[in-house]
Amino acid sequence: MAKKVNLFNASKAMSERVGAFMRVKVWGITLKARLEKALKDGEVRLETFESLAKDTGKDYTDVIEDIKQVVENAKAEYKKATEEAEKFEYTKADLALYKSYKDGQLQKGIIEWFAEYGLEVDEQTNIVMTEVEALKGARKLGGRAVVRANAEKFTDDVRAKGDILTVFYGKLAEAMMDAGTLKPEAIPEDVRAFYAPAKKVAKK
Repeated sequence: MAKKVNLFNASKAMSERVGAFMRVKVWGITLKARLEKALKDGEVRLETFESLAKDTGKDYTDVIEDIKQVVENAKAEYKKATEEAEKFEYTKADLALYKSYKDGQLQKGIIEWFAEYGLEVDEQTNIVMTEVEALKGARKLGGRAVVRANAEKFTDDVRAKGDILTVFYGKLAEAMMDAGTLKPEAIPEDVRAFYAPAKKVAKK
């Protein structure tokens, strides 16, 4: 039987790292796509109402100013997401985990990754077993963060670093959200409803 791990025993740095990775490599990708669409849609609407104002002589000042504000807000959010992505780097623990995966020592790599954040686990700990199954493709992944990152399909071939770490962090983020050590507020607001775990309905 798998041993349960208390994720609250990990250092705060683990939550910060998982949040940072997900914001750039998973949530941020969806966010940027949505912001790009919002910018394109906003510019089309702006052009439409400016033409209407010119052609009809009607006053669309308020509408035009509202659209301009939406566009400026989207630009600011897009810039913020882009700058965070540009600064992103894999940690030594990430690189060591990927090396362990390539060397056929996946369990060892996962255990050592958690040790970096003060969390003691072993081969029989539930989070380690879940990660190993996900990374080896032993079963079809059902994790929200992983599936929606399109990184769930694995074969026996050696996978790229980005794929492996996205699955690892995606499964971990899901577990941490379920446990409460990673809050939905860590997810950018524009994509929170898409990625946040469904609220559990209390049994009567």
